[in-house]
Amino acid sequence: MKNNKLKAKKGMTLIEVIISVTLLSILIVPLSGLVMSSLKNNKDSEYRQKASYVGQKVLEELKAYDKIILRNDAGERYFQLLDGDKIVKDLTGNTFVGDFERTIYGSPLEPESSNERIYKVNVEIQKDINFQYDDNNNLSEYNNADFRLNFLKENGVDKIQLASNIANSSSIDNEDIMIELSNNLNLKVYKKNNKSPIIDNTKVAPINNKLLLYLDSTYTKNTNIEIKNDTSNTIEIYLIKNKGTLGKLNLYSSKGKIILYEENEVDKNQIANMYNYKVTVKDNDENILFEGSSSKNLYIE
Repeated sequence: MKNNKLKAKKGMTLIEVIISVTLLSILIVPLSGLVMSSLKNNKDSEYRQKASYVGQKVLEELKAYDKIILRNDAGERYFQLLDGDKIVKDLTGNTFVGDFERTIYGSPLEPESSNERIYKVNVEIQKDINFQYDDNNNLSEYNNADFRLNFLKENGVDKIQLASNIANSSSIDNEDIMIELSNNLNLKVYKKNNKSPIIDNTKVAPINNKLLLYLDSTYTKNTNIEIKNDTSNTIEIYLIKNKGTLGKLNLYSSKGKIILYEENEVDKNQIANMYNYKVTVKDNDENILFEGSSSKNLYIE
């Protein structure tokens, strides 16, 4: 009968243990560094992401304004954002600057944000001097009219006035008025009770066969106006009434072809000056975490 001998199990020797621990230590050092680096990168990424949120929030708030009314405090002109942060106008009036602190919740003074990291925010709003616009209204559309007659009150007197030569004017009491247009193109304005023209003017080419009557808000009379067209062309007449006017012009034609357009003076296509925005967010070590910019037409009063 054969004897089955059990093979003895051998354990690790001390030298093998030392070698294993040494190898494990060699591997742990770079792995731990990699883990720590990853944690730091994740933290920095979160920090920058929050800074971007803060900067973008400020930038979007600035872009939401179409009109800004400045406050005046001890000679300093400024406006405030929703969280109360000041954006101050410089002496030239072309630049606005604001420096303040924010968290992702807004002002760092808020209790719920006391444990949040604080970011330094810088705002610059610069007027773009290469893009400046004036307000336009429907009255300016008719600048190509051959003649413009203004009906207004000056020094307490209602009068009719030739816009191209304001010295060519006359007071109006309760008289009816006749406007006569003849070839080449000549304009004469009479009072019905007097055949001597109170306005007499000839248009130099080009002739557009357009007459503009502007009724200012200061004019108070109710005036009847007879239009007499002695030309061979159709005359377009534009009656534009200012807002809140108390006076009235009653127009009718006695000769020739005319087309009458009547409307209230309204502002439209208002275009404000162009401003360039820049928002920068930094940490306490002045490292830039976010930069954003935009542009917008903005009214500032």
